[in-house]
Amino acid sequence: MNKLDVVRADNAENHEYQKTIIIQRNEKINSLNMVTKSFGILNTDKERVKIIPDETLGVDVTIILGKDYRSFLPFNDFIETE
Repeated sequence: MNKLDVVRADNAENHEYQKTIIIQRNEKINSLNMVTKSFGILNTDKERVKIIPDETLGVDVTIILGKDYRSFLPFNDFIETE
């Protein structure tokens, strides 16, 4: 079974993201595939999936949760609600 490791959680530069964005940071396409599958997003969705390499970050994928975060049912149990 594959697993996802969260190595850091932080706030985005702003809170105006309408949609969740998944950013590929290196050549490890398997990591992108695992994350997009977990969110139920196709890795070909150019609106949500971006390729912005930055290996200095030390991560395979960056996820920016947008205002649509509650629409991802598998994650609702893990998200603290107001």
